Amino acid sequence: MPPIADNVFLLSTLILSACGWLIAFVGACVFRRGLSGGAWWIIIYELLLVMGTGFVLLTNTFSQYRLVMLTFLATSIAMVTSQLDYALPTTKFVAQYKAGAGAYAAGYIILIVIQFLWVLVFGSEADSYFGKYAPKYYGNIVGIVAPHHQPLQAQQSSQPQYEMTGDKTILTDSAAPYGTAYHTTSPTAHPATAIVEPNNNNMPTEPTALNQQQIEYREKVQALHAYQANPEDPNELSFAKGEMLDIVDRNGNWWQARKPDGTVGIIPSNYFGASA
Repeated sequence: MPPIADNVFLLSTLILSACGWLIAFVGACVFRRGLSGGAWWIIIYELLLVMGTGFVLLTNTFSQYRLVMLTFLATSIAMVTSQLDYALPTTKFVAQYKAGAGAYAAGYIILIVIQFLWVLVFGSEADSYFGKYAPKYYGNIVGIVAPHHQPLQAQQSSQPQYEMTGDKTILTDSAAPYGTAYHTTSPTAHPATAIVEPNNNNMPTEPTALNQQQIEYREKVQALHAYQANPEDPNELSFAKGEMLDIVDRNGNWWQARKPDGTVGIIPSNYFGASA
């Protein structure tokens, strides 16, 4: 089920915007002799905007296209306002166009009210009053686990240690020795940490600094916005606006990061700016 199904505000405004466009389109067909070619382009633009907004909300890509949506909404509000400025006086002074112009104006009034609400919600920070109505969308699901989504817990394997990269893919670290791989802590708390011990009975069973591979976090970044991790992906990290995190590098759209409490996971790159 798409996340929009749980957001009554977004679902209702999306349906109302589609109804508003349909009313405006029917009114334009009745009012066609009083409309110029530019007015028909605005009708097509509004249809594409409603469809595009619905596509973004239904496909879980709001965070990627948020700024694009705000730009198109701002343009739409200006164009719809100009059409209302033309249609409303027509309903009063031109009797033959009264019905069509009235429906045309009514549909655009519905659209412009909803678009103002969308600008307030989409343009607000997640921790603001209006921001809480924005879609709580997450990144794609990925897990640093063995095949079939099983945690790496004391399984005999000749495969090397896994390391997560910024684009949410998994690469093998050829430098890791063969042996028994297991997590020192829960997979949720440290999804990218594993310890490898050689199969040698004379070696101590406890991990040592010689056989433990450490990932170096070279850069510290500060969150520009708050982010709620996907509950279905234990590797994503939640963070507050202004929180400082350490990252391995800036490769890809997702970065491997470590929080101040030592929790390791992945974070979306577009929520962070330059180095802190």
